[in-house]
Amino acid sequence: MHERPTILYVDDEEPNLFIFAGLFERHYEVITSSSSTEALALFKSRPITVILADQRMPEMTGVEFLEQALVLAPDAVRILLTAYSDIEAVIAAINSGQVYRYIAKPWNNHDLKMTIDSAVHVHQLQRENKELLKHLSEHNQLLEQKVEHRTRELDEKNKENERLMQRELTLMALQLAQKNELLEALENRLKQVIQSTTAVLDDIAKEIHSSITDEKAWEPFEKQFYNANPEFLQRLYNLCPTLTPMEIKVCTLLKINLSTKEIAHILSVSSDAVEFHRLNVRKKFDIPRSQNLTSFLSHL
Repeated sequence: MHERPTILYVDDEEPNLFIFAGLFERHYEVITSSSSTEALALFKSRPITVILADQRMPEMTGVEFLEQALVLAPDAVRILLTAYSDIEAVIAAINSGQVYRYIAKPWNNHDLKMTIDSAVHVHQLQRENKELLKHLSEHNQLLEQKVEHRTRELDEKNKENERLMQRELTLMALQLAQKNELLEALENRLKQVIQSTTAVLDDIAKEIHSSITDEKAWEPFEKQFYNANPEFLQRLYNLCPTLTPMEIKVCTLLKINLSTKEIAHILSVSSDAVEFHRLNVRKKFDIPRSQNLTSFLSHL
């Protein structure tokens, strides 16, 4: 069985309290008090569903009593019993939210019962709404935790994919450097032979050199690099739109932490040429000597 609603009726006229209790104690848990001060102390000992107070009482008016009850028992539904001569005070109390309804005295038993039933229903709806809001808040909090957890998982996965792409990119660059270093060594050996042999070998050396400087060998690496670092080129142009194609290539290889020698092999230029381009990039970006250029590019 559900707990019966508790109704508190405060009135300094004892006969009214006796009549009220006789009418409604079959339906509710009824508490009556002829002292508004003593009635306020009741809120500390038990929950109250509906409060009824007479407007004209010696210690304080019914509106004043309900104002204090609003603080002590904000969830209780408040009803004022009053004569028609006090209607202005009643309207003010209703407009300020202190009173749910008012009942004119002398009351009609049936109307009073209907009003109290309605107040009990309102109290029940308010309690259910609070429970629903509480459950909704807990549910939303759980969803936020799940979303946060899933977001962290996705971030970790993206970071791992990025690390794999960077490792693959570095491997491609080193393979390209090794390939070109081998071809350069072969070219130099052939040049030595060409000096003392036929013109056919000179043609072979030219073909090898052409393979070293062929832009097509650079394209797969460039494509993979910009897949892994899609915003890097735009950031370079934002910092300095006058970068030359060779300076952009040098910046690209420095970002993945390659040495001057490795860059020279990849681009088929001398180490001095690489250093020259590095110096130009540093000047265009206005980077002080105390700052490492490779570190600066790696964080773009």
